[in-house]
Amino acid sequence: MWEVEKKDWEILRKLKLDENTFRAVDEYSPLMSEFRWELPEQQELYKNYTKKREVIENQDVDNYYKQKVKPIDKEKWEYLSARKAWYVMPLGWDNIALNGGKVIDIGTGDGDVVQRLINYVDKFWKEKVITDKKLYIIGLDPNKLRIENANRLVKSPNKNISFDFKQSDFNEKQKYKDNYFDYALCTSVIEIINDKNYKDFIEKIAKLVTKGIYIADIFEKFPGGFPRDKLSKDFLELGFRTIKREIILSEPFDKNGFKNKIKIWPSILMQNLWFEKKSEFKI
Repeated sequence: MWEVEKKDWEILRKLKLDENTFRAVDEYSPLMSEFRWELPEQQELYKNYTKKREVIENQDVDNYYKQKVKPIDKEKWEYLSARKAWYVMPLGWDNIALNGGKVIDIGTGDGDVVQRLINYVDKFWKEKVITDKKLYIIGLDPNKLRIENANRLVKSPNKNISFDFKQSDFNEKQKYKDNYFDYALCTSVIEIINDKNYKDFIEKIAKLVTKGIYIADIFEKFPGGFPRDKLSKDFLELGFRTIKREIILSEPFDKNGFKNKIKIWPSILMQNLWFEKKSEFKI
């Protein structure tokens, strides 16, 4: 098991994501997508990653994510959160900051995306001198240990930003009323929902939300995954229009190889989308 070292933080800082949270968009091109396969490390990571995903595919996927034990220390949690900022970007998050309200994070895991939303909104409010808004975030995940991790690690620096983490399977009957939330976040979750349950899953999201939905998901086929290229069409049928959509690569690299020297994942195609309910925009 790898451990985070000082040099790993230095590598991340060189990406300067604090200065440009959309650098992955700026660096992406279809040619870059093809070029990644020329890298030996990409080929090796892809081979190992697909083997791992094949193991997941051959199990009961729902129970796999419910039962998987994944303890994490604070430094590794902070490092992975900073690293994931490359491909989980604040697309549309200005709207959340401007309006405040209630947010649901579906498949919250260890709560790192919630922490990044908290930090983003807190910074936004300070820069814009906004003091009259409140934000309440609920993070749901079926894995008990990951919820414990989130409760232990996530902090809010602002008294107007609060949160709760709850062990809950979103596929089960919802206790929240329709239109209970203003916004929803859903990262790396729809990709593991099989085709049988997919439409029901996104219908539940759409019914809960009154304003906007953020999604980050894989965009190419891997074992145990279900990438979808028609999310915009499917959400439009549920009353949500795509306002922004970006295709990116999950790992930064150049001709010299991967910029992240801790090699965890291959560079895979991802999509980030921001949807808004039809009543929120004018055609």
